[in-house]
Amino acid sequence: MDQGKILLGLGAPFYRAPGGELLVEAQTASGLHAWKDHFDQVTAYAIAYEGAPPKGWITLAEAGLSEPEFELIALPNTYNLAPFSAEIAAASKTLEVAMKEVDYRVFAYGGWLGGPGELAVSIARKNALPYAVWLDRIESQVIWTEGRKSSLWKAWVKSAIVQYRERRAVKQAGLSLLHGATVFDHFKAFAKNPYIAENIHYSHEDRITAEALVRKIETCREGPLQIVYVGRAEPMKGGEQWLDALALLSEQGVDFHARWFGVGSELEMLRAKADRLSLTPEKVRVEGFVEDRAVMKAAYQEAHLLLFCHLTNESPRNLIESLHAAPPLVGYRDPFSENLVAEKGAGVLTERGDIHGLSAAVAALSADRENLADLIARAGQSASELTRERVFAHRSEIVKRELGKADV
Repeated sequence: MDQGKILLGLGAPFYRAPGGELLVEAQTASGLHAWKDHFDQVTAYAIAYEGAPPKGWITLAEAGLSEPEFELIALPNTYNLAPFSAEIAAASKTLEVAMKEVDYRVFAYGGWLGGPGELAVSIARKNALPYAVWLDRIESQVIWTEGRKSSLWKAWVKSAIVQYRERRAVKQAGLSLLHGATVFDHFKAFAKNPYIAENIHYSHEDRITAEALVRKIETCREGPLQIVYVGRAEPMKGGEQWLDALALLSEQGVDFHARWFGVGSELEMLRAKADRLSLTPEKVRVEGFVEDRAVMKAAYQEAHLLLFCHLTNESPRNLIESLHAAPPLVGYRDPFSENLVAEKGAGVLTERGDIHGLSAAVAALSADRENLADLIARAGQSASELTRERVFAHRSEIVKRELGKADV
C-alpha cells in the first residue's frame, strides 16, 4: 500500500567533513528510520556545518540512510546569511522543489531569524502547501534563561522576537506536534490544530527486565544512593543547581554516588564547580559524552533515581528513558514531569529552583529505603506505552490524517 512521501525539517544539524562526506546525529538517524516505517520515502533537510562534528555524529553509510528511501538536503548556515543573499535564494528554491514533491511536510521549529524552520514555513505558506510544525521546548524561554547571564537586554529582545515568531508559527500551521504536556499546555491556546506527540528512541526491548527490576529493588535497600543524570551540559538543564543540591546532601552526611552523562558548553565549568564544592570523584563524576548505548542503559538501570534540575519549560526525552530503566524521577515540577510521575506515582517533585527542598527529598529517600524501593517498582511499571515504535506510529497517523485534509 502506498504510504506517501514526507519532508522533515530536522532540529539537529548535519556536518560536512573536510573530504565532503555528510554526517548526521545518531539519534536523528534513528528517528528517520522510525519515520520510514510509515512512509515510502523520507526526505530531510538541515543546516550543514563545515568541519569535524561533535561526538555522536555518524556517516550516512553508518546510519543506513541511502537513496532512494532517504534523501538528505544540506542547507547553508541560514542564521549567518543576509536575508536576500544568493545562497538563501538557492536554499529556498531547493526546499520549494522538495516540498512540492512530497505528500506531507513536518518542520522542526526554533523561531530565531534565519532559522531553517522559519524559512520552510514561509515557503510552504507562500505556496499554499499544508504543513506541520514540531516543537519539543519553548525556545523563547530557553533563550531568556541562557542569555540573561551575559546580557539582560539582549536576552529580552531576542526572547521577545522568538516568542512572537513561535506563536505565529503554531497559529498558522495546519498541525502542531508538541512534545509533552509542558510544551502542549503552553502552545495549545495559540495553535489551530495542536496534538501531543511524544518522542523517544527506546524500544520495548530496551526496558529493564523483570528479573533486573527485582534485583534493583532488592539492592537499593542498602549502600550508597546511586544518582544519575543524562543530558546536555547546557544552562537550561540546571547543572549548577544539580551540583548545589548534591553539595547539600554531602553536608548532611548522605552517602551517595552521582554521575552526569552528556556534553555541552558548561561541561568543564561543572567539573570545576564540583571541585570547588569538594565533590570528589568518589562522590560525583561529570563524565561527559558516552558513545556506547549499552553503557548508558546500564547507567540508567544501576541508578536508584534520576535527579534533574531543568530550568525551562521543555519536554526532555531523558525522563521517559529513565522510567524505561526504573530509576524514579526526582526533580523540578512542570506539567511534563508531573504527568510522567502521576501515571504510577514514580517520583518526587519540588518547585523549580528549590535546591534545599530537592536535596531534602533525596535525603529522605536515602533514609527511607522501603519508600525508595516502592518508587523504583512504580517506575518499572511506568511509560510502558511510550516506545519508539508506538510514538512514531502515533505521530505518523496524526500527520497523515490531519495534513491529508483538503481544508488544512
